[in-house]
Amino acid sequence: MGIMMLLLAIALGSALGWGRSSGLRASVLNVKSSLALARQLAVTHSIPASFAFGNSSTPVDGGYYVVTTNALTGGLGETNYLPKGFIFDTSTWSRVDFMADGACSSAGDPVIVIREIRGAHHLATTVTVARMTGVARTME
Repeated sequence: MGIMMLLLAIALGSALGWGRSSGLRASVLNVKSSLALARQLAVTHSIPASFAFGNSSTPVDGGYYVVTTNALTGGLGETNYLPKGFIFDTSTWSRVDFMADGACSSAGDPVIVIREIRGAHHLATTVTVARMTGVARTME
């Protein structure tokens, strides 16, 4: 009976880890698809477009992001949110701007870090956008 309880405890611990990592993977895929949407809007309509992101503490701690073509008029569609427990590793509102040729207008490659709110042993993934091509790549 003790051996079965031990095996059950190990299985439960690893299942919880899978849930955490799947939330991070889903966040990264959604962010990368929104980056691609912003780039596609810039190229197809020959206008600047942006992927803007930040963190909120209301109603719960979490990250949010939006695709926009003009910072003054707000986003296209709805504001998207990271799953509960995940934030962007930034203290300020940030954005990635795409020009009509699909390249980023920043001085270097924009870096977006998504991480868990947890303490020392948090999961994190970095999404880097190539400045010249606007293509987003993931590094864990």
